[in-house]
Amino acid sequence: DVCREKEENKALTSSKRFRHEFEKYTGRDESFIHYNQMRFPNVVVSGAGTEDVNGTYCLIKEKDGIGAYAFGSSIITRNTVSKGLKMWTIAKHYGTLDCYFAQGADIPNERPPVEGWRPCNNIGLAPSPIVRADKNIGSTNVRSPS
Repeated sequence: DVCREKEENKALTSSKRFRHEFEKYTGRDESFIHYNQMRFPNVVVSGAGTEDVNGTYCLIKEKDGIGAYAFGSSIITRNTVSKGLKMWTIAKHYGTLDCYFAQGADIPNERPPVEGWRPCNNIGLAPSPIVRADKNIGSTNVRSPS
């Protein structure tokens, strides 16, 4: 039931321990942002069936050697999975629910792929999103974590 799921998510994300872990995972690295905004511009996610991941994501820190991005309680990161394979994920609820994934290329200055995103964990809904660089590099006009 949708109402019960929303209440469970609200309880989870409001716990102090959970927020502490999220801050540790997504905490802003102001120095990295300052020196890397041109290499890793903000990205815009649009067209996702899971509508609450659509929006402008700002660079927040370095993760896996490249930029990681946040929009509200959603994040985009590249991770190393089995056998060194690189995968991008768009996750919501402070990174606890992966919604979409796309294969990474493991190249310097890699950015989230424009296409090739696929729903995962029965959480991401069709259609899959399109991800593009935001022409307003460094824009702060984004939703803060709720």
